[in-house]
Amino acid sequence: AQGEKAPRLKKFPDIEMVRYRLDVGRAHGATPKDIVGAIANEAEIESQYIGHIKLYDDYSTVDLPEGMPKELFQLLKKVRVRQQKLNISVYEGGESYDQKYDQKHDQKHDQALSKPQHKKKPAGKKFEHKFENKRENKGENKGGSKPVAKKRFKG
Repeated sequence: AQGEKAPRLKKFPDIEMVRYRLDVGRAHGATPKDIVGAIANEAEIESQYIGHIKLYDDYSTVDLPEGMPKELFQLLKKVRVRQQKLNISVYEGGESYDQKYDQKHDQKHDQALSKPQHKKKPAGKKFEHKFENKRENKGENKGGSKPVAKKRFKG
């Protein structure tokens, strides 16, 4: 199967890329780092040749150089990420439920970003002045002329 052509890598524009589907996704706790690590370690593909990774709920897609040897492809089918077999296959595209969900989610996210944001003070600022006052007053006597004695612990 031909599969979906993937964008070429910026560092290596002469290398054709193919998009693959992996049977591991967000629901399995997978991260792009996990996927890159598994492919780089097991298939001995340098991470710079691993293209875009997109995580969906129950699967992921990854762009890899075209012309993967059959033995390597079979090896990657058995590799596990988060106790889940990658079961790699050529991604045929098409709009799945996950892609529709992601598009709606992205639209909602974009709308939320376009709304005016209320300015909130960072939580740390509320306490910052208390620490500054303590630093300024440290070692000063607040009501007498005697210096403040430091307690020493014997241990």
